[in-house]
Amino acid sequence: MKSNLLLVEDHEMLRISLANELREAGFQVDDVINGQEALKNLEGKTYTVVITDLSLPGHLNGIEILEKVKRDSPETVVLVITAFGSIETAVEAMKKGAEDYLTKPFEVEELLIILSRAIKLRNLEKENIKLRKRLGRLYQFDNFIGISEPIKRIKETLGTVAPTDETILIEGETGTGKEVLAHFIHENSKRHSGPFEAVSCASLPAELLETELFGHEKGAFTGAYQRKIGVFESASGGTILLDEVDDIPVGLQVKLLRVLQEREFQRIGGSEKIKADIRVIAATKENLQELIAQKQFRTDLYYRLNVIPIFIPPLRERREDIVPLVEHILMKSCPDFDKIDVEPDALQCMIEFNWPGNVRQLENMLKRIVLMGQCPYISRDMIPKEISENITREKSIAWKKMNYSTAMDDFECQILSQALKQADGNKSRAADLLKMKASTFRDRLTKHGLM
Repeated sequence: MKSNLLLVEDHEMLRISLANELREAGFQVDDVINGQEALKNLEGKTYTVVITDLSLPGHLNGIEILEKVKRDSPETVVLVITAFGSIETAVEAMKKGAEDYLTKPFEVEELLIILSRAIKLRNLEKENIKLRKRLGRLYQFDNFIGISEPIKRIKETLGTVAPTDETILIEGETGTGKEVLAHFIHENSKRHSGPFEAVSCASLPAELLETELFGHEKGAFTGAYQRKIGVFESASGGTILLDEVDDIPVGLQVKLLRVLQEREFQRIGGSEKIKADIRVIAATKENLQELIAQKQFRTDLYYRLNVIPIFIPPLRERREDIVPLVEHILMKSCPDFDKIDVEPDALQCMIEFNWPGNVRQLENMLKRIVLMGQCPYISRDMIPKEISENITREKSIAWKKMNYSTAMDDFECQILSQALKQADGNKSRAADLLKMKASTFRDRLTKHGLM
C-alpha cells in the first residue's frame, strides 16, 4: 500500500517538481501552496508523511502546521524545509516533533533517503509497541488461573478455536475474566499481528457507540468537525471485542447484524463501502436468550454471535480454583510472596465466601490487604468485615433452614464418602473402617446415591 504524503510549498516550480519526483518514488501526493490549503486537507485526511516549508504566505506557517499534525496524528512523519538563514527555526521544529529538516537548495535523492529512514524508524516503533502489547496480553492469560473441570474444558476449547477466524460469544458474570480470554484468543489466532480493539458497549450512549464502531464523515452531524475512523476500520486485519454486547440498543443491533452478514459497512454520513476485515468476539454478562424473550435482543444477531459459545462459571461454583488464584495473585502483587503466610482461617474464609464480584473482587481484596498490611502474613481479622460477616450470616440462614433429619443425612453422607476415599473405593474395607456390616454399608451408599 502506497504511503500518502502532503507537500506544503509556496514556491510553485519547486512544489511541482518535488511532487512529481515523490510520485515517481511511489508516494500518493497531495500538494498545496499555503497553510490554509494544508489545513483543509489535514481536516479530512490522515497522512503518513507531511513535508512543509517553514516560511509560508498567509496566516499559518510551517511550525503551526507541524503542531496541528502532531496534535491530531502523532504517528505522522513530518519533515520541514527551510532557507539557509533559518536554521534556528528548523531546530525549534525538531524540538516540536519534526523528524528532520532540509535546507534549500537540496537534492531530491537526499530527501528520499531521509524519508525512507524516517518511515522505517516509525514502522519499527509501531512494531515495538505491538510486540510489547502482545507480550502484555500473553501474560494476561496467566491471570486466568484454575484447576477446576470447567476451566480445564475452557482451555481445551480455546486451544482448538483460537487459531480459527470464527465468531465467539463469551458468557459470564462481571469479573470472571471474559476480556482476558478475548486477548488470549486474539494472540493465538492468525490475526495476532493485527490490532486488538475492545469496545465497552455499556459505557457509551447509542449515538456515540455507533460512531465509535463505524466512524463518521466530517459534517455528518453537529459537532462532527472532522472525519473519525471507527474501530471496525482501525481494527482491520485484527480482532474486535464487543464487551457487554447485551447493552447494545436494539436499533444499533440491526446495523451490527448487517456488518456481520455482509462484512462491510459505511461511516455515518458516508457513501463509501468499507470492507470489515475483522474477527468479532462478543462478551455478555446477561443471558441473551432471556433478553430475546423480553424483545431486548435480536434473535438473528444472537445466532450470528453465538457461533462458538464459551461460558465462564462464577467463582462460587468452582471454589477449588480459589487457592491457586490466591497464590497467583499474591505472587503477582507482592515480590516478597515467599514471606507472606496465609493463615488457614483466612483461606477458609475466602473459600466459603460467594464472591459476587468473582476473580476481580478477590484480586482487589488481596491487593488491598497487601498494601495496607504491616505483617508478612494474612490472618482472618484482615479480611474485610463485609466478607467475613457475610459468611457468618449465610451459615446462620442455612442452619435455620436445615432440620435434624436433613442435618443427620448430610453428616452421614460425608462420613461414607470419607471412608470410601480412605479405602481407595474398596467398599468392604470402607465398611470395616466404620465398624459397619458390608450389607448395611451398601444400603447406606444406595440411599445417598453413592453406589
